[in-house]
Amino acid sequence: MKKKKQSKRQSLTPQAALSARSAAAAELQKAGASEASSADSSSLPPSFFLQKAESLLNAFPPDFALALKFLKRGVSVHPSDVSLLVRTAEMLSEEGQLEEAKQLLQRAIEVEPDRNPEKFFYLAQIEEGRESLELFRRAVTLLETALQSLNASIADAEVRDKQACHSGQKEKPKKENAKKTEKHQLKTKTSQKNAGSFLDRRYSQTKR
Repeated sequence: MKKKKQSKRQSLTPQAALSARSAAAAELQKAGASEASSADSSSLPPSFFLQKAESLLNAFPPDFALALKFLKRGVSVHPSDVSLLVRTAEMLSEEGQLEEAKQLLQRAIEVEPDRNPEKFFYLAQIEEGRESLELFRRAVTLLETALQSLNASIADAEVRDKQACHSGQKEKPKKENAKKTEKHQLKTKTSQKNAGSFLDRRYSQTKR
């Protein structure tokens, strides 16, 4: 009798395995929905909501609705966190909820008017006419500043590496500087990509 039971378990069909995984995912999503609306979430940091949303978006199948629920909950708990505001606005924009996305981006700009060009790019894509172009110009200005800062960071890292070589502490400072530079480069490349996409769309519109 035991052998028969074991053979049945081993001969589990792919469809049955997929159903089991789907059921498990559904249970996790139910738990996540409860967690997203829990009163206890008021003590959680912004990174918690961002990471939860990304994990749901990367799941199979992705749960956009629950991911957006986590982000909205995060915004309600941390109404001045720019990362949460921008990421939530990005998802709302993808879902066609442009007015709500616009409000969040405007709030992000009020909180942080002189940093991170992404929010200006996103808002420029929602707005039209002169206001859109003005937002784009502001984003480009911030992007140029970021590029200058990146070049300065690279030069500073090279100087510190040389100093570390002379002091016999080369490896650790080099790794730390490399991580900082890589992070800055990633942000700058993202901004450049957004700028290129925006320019392509605007150019296509002017040719019509």
